[in-house]
Amino acid sequence: MVETRQRAEEIVKLKAQNEMRAREKEQQRMQEEQELERERQQKLLFRAQRKASIQSARQRLVMTRRHMVQQFRKEKQTIAQEAWKARLAEEERAAKLKYETYAREKLAMHLRYRLKQQNQIRTSHSYMNRVAYEDQICAERKREIAKLEQEEKQLLTKLESIQDKQSETVCSTIVFQLNQMAGNAYAELEVALEV
Repeated sequence: MVETRQRAEEIVKLKAQNEMRAREKEQQRMQEEQELERERQQKLLFRAQRKASIQSARQRLVMTRRHMVQQFRKEKQTIAQEAWKARLAEEERAAKLKYETYAREKLAMHLRYRLKQQNQIRTSHSYMNRVAYEDQICAERKREIAKLEQEEKQLLTKLESIQDKQSETVCSTIVFQLNQMAGNAYAELEVALEV
């Protein structure tokens, strides 16, 4: 009876020990599973973080490239605008220079024409003055010749009158004087005609 009780107690004790070992094993298994689950969650979290980091890096790279492209296009547009402005300024400068050159040439041509015209006017005035002077000289010579001819007629008339009234000696003297005056008059006439 005692053995049976002892045997029963041993069985209960063994059973309790087995249950305890089983619980420990189960607890150990659960701990291992929990550890594995934590490791798996950590791996998943690491992968997710790594993926997010890679995605963020890609986005930053895309944004950087996009910004670089935009900056390049902006700089290209700025350079094109500056080149266009420079070309426009150069064209305006060339047009202004061309106009100024044309204006200077036109002014020089106008001045040459005015100078030529003034020279022609001066030459014409000089010629007209010369002609007027020569006409004046010629008119004076004609007046002098007419005066001499009139004086000659008067002297001849006087001579004829004297010939009727005075002697031959006086007449000869007058004829001599008349011839001398006539000679002088004709000499002056020849000089005037030569001029």
